Amino acid sequence: FTLGGVCLNVGCIPSKALLHTAAVMDAARGLAEHGIAFGEAKVDLAKPVERAYAPHAALNDNAGWKTLPIGQFLWERKEHLLQRRGFKNDEIRVVAAKPTPWGHPHASLQLVEALSKVRTSPEFVALAGLFKRVKSTTKAMEDSDVGLQKIQRKLKEPAEVQLAQQFTQQWPSISSAMANGEYVRAMRELGSLYPPVDRFFTDVLVMAEDPQLRQARLALLTHLRSAVLRNIGDISEMAPEEARQS
Repeated sequence: FTLGGVCLNVGCIPSKALLHTAAVMDAARGLAEHGIAFGEAKVDLAKPVERAYAPHAALNDNAGWKTLPIGQFLWERKEHLLQRRGFKNDEIRVVAAKPTPWGHPHASLQLVEALSKVRTSPEFVALAGLFKRVKSTTKAMEDSDVGLQKIQRKLKEPAEVQLAQQFTQQWPSISSAMANGEYVRAMRELGSLYPPVDRFFTDVLVMAEDPQLRQARLALLTHLRSAVLRNIGDISEMAPEEARQS
């Protein structure tokens, strides 16, 4: 038995908290008529949803709002809107793999738009195909706090050193482009990682006999996997059919 039922815990009351947040944003925009402007709002839906449900956490056995289907509901709404705009399902599935794909509506739209524009880029499509191999190779690996520079010191083969160096140099530029809303540029720069990733898998035996070397190689690929999945999504969804089936 839960005190208050659906309305108090997961329905009307938390919804009104979200509506209050929207009303505050609308009021802030209205101040422009009085000469006070705050710039464009950046929305992270996960935070207002968490704030709305926080007072009712104890009534949900402290399981948190993420155990509720609201995230799935919000993503289904966004997915429907993206489909109505004519984006392909594989482009949408890339973004769906992010930790909270519904959390940043405008950014997700920009990202899907960029993916639709770079799907004709040979390097990006080839990297998408290799990303499946990156995931499968690192499927047993957890995200690591070990920095890339420390990992790089343990690497030996020119191909793996080149990948570590180019990833270290390139990723800040990719992140900066995304932060500035330049998603097409970010995706093209991501595609430029294809040659070193391809050479890595051609020249390097990941499962080396030396356990420290093997761990360093896996850690390098795990850094790449995690950076892409967290910030962009599962780009292997856009790989050619034969690459996704292999």
